[in-house]
Amino acid sequence: MEKKPLLQKPKEGESLLNIRNLVMGNIVAVLYHVASAFHAPTLDQYLYKRLSLEVFGNYSGDSVSPANVTCYSNKTSEGYILQEMAQKATTSQQMYFSLVNTAAALVGSLVLGSYSDYFGRKVVFILPAIGDMVRSAMLTAIIHWELDLNWYYIGEVLCGLGSTNSGILLASYAYAADNTPPRKSRTLAIAVIDTTSSIAYAGTSAATGYFIQDMGYFYPSLVSALIMWVLILVVVFFIRESKHSLKKTNKSKVNLTQGIRNVVGLYLFDNTCRVRSLFWLGLMCYFFSQISANAVININTLFMMNLPFCWTPERIGYFTMASTMAKQLLGVPLIKLLHYCIGDEVIGVFSAFTFIVADLLHGFATTDWMMYGYAMAGALSFAAVPVIRAIMSRMAPKDSQGSLFTSLTLADKVGGLMFIPSFAYIYEATVNFMRGFIFLVFAGTHVVAFMLLVLFACLTYKHNRRIEHDDTVTIQDTEWRQPTSQSNLAQSTEM
Repeated sequence: MEKKPLLQKPKEGESLLNIRNLVMGNIVAVLYHVASAFHAPTLDQYLYKRLSLEVFGNYSGDSVSPANVTCYSNKTSEGYILQEMAQKATTSQQMYFSLVNTAAALVGSLVLGSYSDYFGRKVVFILPAIGDMVRSAMLTAIIHWELDLNWYYIGEVLCGLGSTNSGILLASYAYAADNTPPRKSRTLAIAVIDTTSSIAYAGTSAATGYFIQDMGYFYPSLVSALIMWVLILVVVFFIRESKHSLKKTNKSKVNLTQGIRNVVGLYLFDNTCRVRSLFWLGLMCYFFSQISANAVININTLFMMNLPFCWTPERIGYFTMASTMAKQLLGVPLIKLLHYCIGDEVIGVFSAFTFIVADLLHGFATTDWMMYGYAMAGALSFAAVPVIRAIMSRMAPKDSQGSLFTSLTLADKVGGLMFIPSFAYIYEATVNFMRGFIFLVFAGTHVVAFMLLVLFACLTYKHNRRIEHDDTVTIQDTEWRQPTSQSNLAQSTEM
C-alpha cells in the first residue's frame, strides 16, 4: 500500500512549473537580444566611422578611407595619431550616450520595478520594448539623413526611461521565477533565458557583421526597430500574467513610495539582521560581477577594430558569435552537471575565478588565438551572475520577485553611473601604451566579486546542505528569521 503519494499537492504559495509561460518568456527575451545584436554593433561601428571622418577631415596620407578601419602601424605617422584621436573621441561619445541612458534608466527602473509586482509582467515587457524601438528608429533616421549625432540622445533618454535592457531582463527573470518552483529548476530556468537569448545574439551578430560590411549601417538599424515592434505584438497577444505575478493588494492604494519601500525592504526593514546581511552580501556580489558589463562591449569593439587586430565588421561578428556560443552552450550543461555534486555558491565562486582569468588573458591579448582563448575562458564564467540571481530569488518572498530584480537592476545602473566615466577615461589614458590595460582593471573588479562570493559560500554552506533534501522549506522551518507577518516572509530559501 502506498504510504506517500507520488504526486503531492503543492503547498500554498508555491509555484508550479509552467512550461508554456517559460517558453513564451524565452521567445520575448530571444527577440529582444536579436534586435540588440543588430543595434549595438551598428551603433558602435557607425559612431567610429562618423567621428573618424570628422577627425581625419581632409587627410589624404593613405589611399584607404579611415572609415574602413585602416590600421596605421607607424606610430610617428599623422594617420596613426589621428586614429588614436578618433578612438578617444569615440570612447568619449559612447560614454556620454551611456551616461544619459543610465541616468534615465535609474529613474525608469525604480518606477517600473516598484510597480511590477502590482501590475504584472506585461507592462515591464512592453515599456522597455517601446523605448528600444524608438532608439533604434532614431539611429536609423540619423544614418539615413546623416543627422547630427546629438539627436541620438532623444532615443537614449526614452530607452532609459523604459528601463532599457534591464527592464526586459527584469521582466524575464521575474517571469521565470513566477513559473518555477523554488528549487534548482529556477536556477536552470534563469540560466536557460541567458542561454537561448545569447545563442540568438551570437547567430545574429555574425549576420550583422555581413550585413554591415555588404550593405552599410541603415538596414541593420531598421531591422532592429522592426524586431522590437514584433516583440511588442508578441507580449500583447501571447504573454499571460502568471499566478504569482501580482500582489493581492488594492491597486488604488498602491503608490510609488510603497513600491520603493518594497524594493529596499529586503535590505533595510524585513527579516532579521542576519538575513538582511545576506541580501546585502548577495547584492554586492552581483554589483562587482556586473560592474564592467556596461563598458566592456563598447570598448572591446574599438579594441578589435584597431591594432594589433584590425578586424573587419565580418570578423568582429564571427568572434562575437564564437565567444557567445562557447559561453552559453557550455554554461547550462555545466550548471546541470555541477549541481549533482556541489551547490550554487561553489559554482558561483568557480565562475568568478574564471572571470579573472578571462580578463587577464583579454588584457594581454595580441594575437587572434589569444582573443579566442579569452572567449573560451569566458565561457566558464557563465554561471556567476545567474547563480547570484537565482540564490537571491529563492531568498525573497514569492510576491516580491519584481522588487528583488528591480534592486539588482538599480545596482547595475548605479554602478554604470559611477564607473562608466572612469573606465572611459582609463581607456583614453592608456590606449597609447597598452590598449588592453582596461581589461586588467576589469579583472580587479572580478577579484572583489570572487572574494565576496567566497565569503557568501562560507556563510551559507551549512544551511544549504541541510535544507537541500526538502521539497519546500519555509522560513518558519529555519532558524534564520524570527516570526513576523507572513506577507514579509519568503516562501523558500532553499538553495
